Amino acid sequence: LLVSDDILNDGKNFNQGGSVHYRGQRNNKVYGQDLSERNNFTAYGDSGSFSRYFSLDSWWDKKIAELPESVRRTFPFLIVPKASKSEKNKGCEGLPRKPVAEKAGHDNTINSKYTPEGKLQSISPPESNNHPTCKPIKLMSYLITLGSREGDLILDPFAGSGTTLIAAKMLDRQYIGYEIDREYFEIAKARLAAVETQLSLFT
Repeated sequence: LLVSDDILNDGKNFNQGGSVHYRGQRNNKVYGQDLSERNNFTAYGDSGSFSRYFSLDSWWDKKIAELPESVRRTFPFLIVPKASKSEKNKGCEGLPRKPVAEKAGHDNTINSKYTPEGKLQSISPPESNNHPTCKPIKLMSYLITLGSREGDLILDPFAGSGTTLIAAKMLDRQYIGYEIDREYFEIAKARLAAVETQLSLFT
């Protein structure tokens, strides 16, 4: 049982008086206190609500202190740079290069402009993976790790260029992806094939 925000506080104060001596196999933590001996130790008295016995907040304070400083500064937000060109296009070398903005379907003021005739025109160089919102593998790996275990099945109903499926494959998950656009389907298939080839070198 883990609770937060002192949820078990019913207004009563419970005292753990003096000190209590324990014998036998126990956890090496009592009420958040380090205990050096596992089979014979003393827990010092404290007081408060029942929440203190099951405090998720105390547990998390300790866990977040173990994270790298760069992660602690932004937690709970994960700052991940957009997918690099090499990451996006790995495995797509044999596919035709096309402008990104043409598939975006909207006015991307950074990567496109309108011609005098009012037609949307890309000003970015063509790419083999021209999906306009290709996610970083690191981001999708983080989300898959949070929500699943090895061997689980990951479903992506809007697979796009396949980043979620790639992350699932790299993390030893099963995966199913749906994609209505044939062009993106071929991109995802090519990217997955490159990852499978790379992983096969280590098995």
